[in-house]
Amino acid sequence: MKNYKIKAVCFDMWGTLCESGGSEQWNELQNNLGAKKIERKIFVRQGERNLLLFSGSLLDGIKNLAKEFKLNTNKTQIEKAYKTWYGHVQRSKPYPETINVLEKLKHAKIRMCIISNTDSESFYFKIKQYRLGRFFERSFISSKLGYLKPNPKIFQKVQNYLNLPKNQIVMIDDSLYHGVISARKFGWNSLWVARGKEGQDRLRIEDLTGIFEYL
Repeated sequence: MKNYKIKAVCFDMWGTLCESGGSEQWNELQNNLGAKKIERKIFVRQGERNLLLFSGSLLDGIKNLAKEFKLNTNKTQIEKAYKTWYGHVQRSKPYPETINVLEKLKHAKIRMCIISNTDSESFYFKIKQYRLGRFFERSFISSKLGYLKPNPKIFQKVQNYLNLPKNQIVMIDDSLYHGVISARKFGWNSLWVARGKEGQDRLRIEDLTGIFEYL
């Protein structure tokens, strides 16, 4: 990447900029809805469709998920599922280096966007809580766009907005599948922010400070 100047950095949100509930969040949702008998992959896939691709409220998304699986859930269970999920969001904080890295990139006049698989309620709560919006030109989130990473449509949408050569854009993501590999297939540069995860990638960084080695 050092052979040409990077002019735009696109960040994932959860697990990259801010702490994520990850698999624990999905496990708790499945348990709280009484959906333990449903195969995990199926539950998560339908959960993503109802929560992360749904433009309405998070609570309504959870209600829709329960209806789709024809779960015998009552109001108390639904509310618990919502509060538990949203509790992860409320407790989430930007990683220790996040703000400093964003400030340095902004000072260097690097353009920045967010590309995230997320529900709107959680995303905008966290953006407002830590005033993260001041760093980014625009956010591209699945609940507004109607498709998830790794769908190339989401990268094309950002590409059209940035209007830069592909080799001048880098994607930063904690997910190899959703963000890192798919961005490379699209023609962008990408860095995997591993944060101690097992696995290998030719462009692995442990936290966001590693970005500067590639700019």
